[in-house]
Amino acid sequence: MIAEVARESGADLIAVGAHGNREHESWLLGTTADRLVRSAHLPVLVAPREPQAASRRVLAGIDDDPISRLVLAWAGAFTRQLDARLTVLHVLSNATYSFIASLAAAHAHGDQEKEEAELREELYGESRQWLADCVAVGADPARVDIDVDWGAASERI
Repeated sequence: MIAEVARESGADLIAVGAHGNREHESWLLGTTADRLVRSAHLPVLVAPREPQAASRRVLAGIDDDPISRLVLAWAGAFTRQLDARLTVLHVLSNATYSFIASLAAAHAHGDQEKEEAELREELYGESRQWLADCVAVGADPARVDIDVDWGAASERI
């Protein structure tokens, strides 16, 4: 129902509380928030139960999925509205990280220092690309921090 009303009214975002007053098997989201996050065709902002101090930092957790560009666009919009800093955490899959690491090892020919430097440079290259993408959606590069990690995105973020 909420998603339908949002679509019919031309909403750009649905804001919902994390929990109502009923018990639910998930300690993260209540039934309404959980249903919306899974089924809505537009972004859902889930607010915490307790009032928060003014937000000064926005975290955009992204991976290599195409939706990441949209996540950055929304994070950039929130960052501008809140006059906040944006932290982008890009999580590479283990397979992608292993591929990059193996290329660095192959190019280093056994030189551990050269291998680490090449791997670091490749990860910084990822950071520079995401910074360019942030700037493309209107984020101030002086207010953006980028971090690159690897593993399962759902766990690392």
